[in-house]
Amino acid sequence: MALPSAGAISFSQVNTELGRSSTQNLSMSDSGLRTLFNDTSGAISMSSGWGKSSGPSYPSNLQYLVIAGGAGGSSYLGSGGGAGGMLEGTRTVDASRTYVVTVGAGGGNSSGNGNASNFTVNGIVISNPTGGGFGVGNNGIQNNVQIGNSGGSGGGSYWGGSVGGSGIAGQGHAGGNGASAPTLYRSGGGGGAGQAGGNGGNSPVNGGNGRTSNITGTSVTYAGGGAGGTYSPGTVVGQGGTGGGGHGGGWGGGVPSLGGQVNTGSGGGGGGGGNAGGSGIVFIKVPTVSYSGSYSGTPNVSTSGAYTILRFSSSGTYIS
Repeated sequence: MALPSAGAISFSQVNTELGRSSTQNLSMSDSGLRTLFNDTSGAISMSSGWGKSSGPSYPSNLQYLVIAGGAGGSSYLGSGGGAGGMLEGTRTVDASRTYVVTVGAGGGNSSGNGNASNFTVNGIVISNPTGGGFGVGNNGIQNNVQIGNSGGSGGGSYWGGSVGGSGIAGQGHAGGNGASAPTLYRSGGGGGAGQAGGNGGNSPVNGGNGRTSNITGTSVTYAGGGAGGTYSPGTVVGQGGTGGGGHGGGWGGGVPSLGGQVNTGSGGGGGGGGNAGGSGIVFIKVPTVSYSGSYSGTPNVSTSGAYTILRFSSSGTYIS
């Protein structure tokens, strides 16, 4: 309950609002009282407490960032995996709402699309970006498949002039095209949330760069695409896109490809044995005055300025 919005306020009422015994000794210099009254220094009167509440304040705005799992890169001379879809937004939040978070897993190497992440409230979908599309190659499973798979961001394609998988507008970008001839770097890079994957050709093929978000109070890049592989077992390989994309690998040995970074939604690098995509992640950001402290799962809870941020690296809930 909030304190009275007009008239007299007693110390007993203040103690009760602070969750204390109503008879506890209290003074105007008490830090809990001053925080409740939102007046931490200087002269203060009981009227400063009119309408104040120690509980969450509603309605308010909730911000979210939802990233799906990245796709795996393909083996042998394979292409890079596409990043998972990345979506941000703002929503009005009221009391007693249950927000359910599902964090998508990354796709496996060689043939694994990333898995979608979901963010719902009381059963209504707020955001559900699509997992990344896996990169294709010339292994036994994919001999006759050259077009990269579509997803939040698309996977790269194998050589022969084939096109990369498409990305979804607002979530990510397309994978890179395969080279028209069997060059050393013939496979495309996976698309990233901020940029398409590189095209196959005569130089190392990079994954598409990711996109930055400031939801934590600091600019951080997520959802980079995986690099394409190389025919040569040498050490010069394509680089993963910024935000956690895996670098490429060489067929027949040399540098092994790298998986997409965990909890960034980034694509795995292609080539060599291929490598898996990174799992997704979900952030919920609310004004601290509206933060209920009620959640399930194991989110990391932090503050930035006037906001409280829950970082879900695995599935869970938040109850406003």
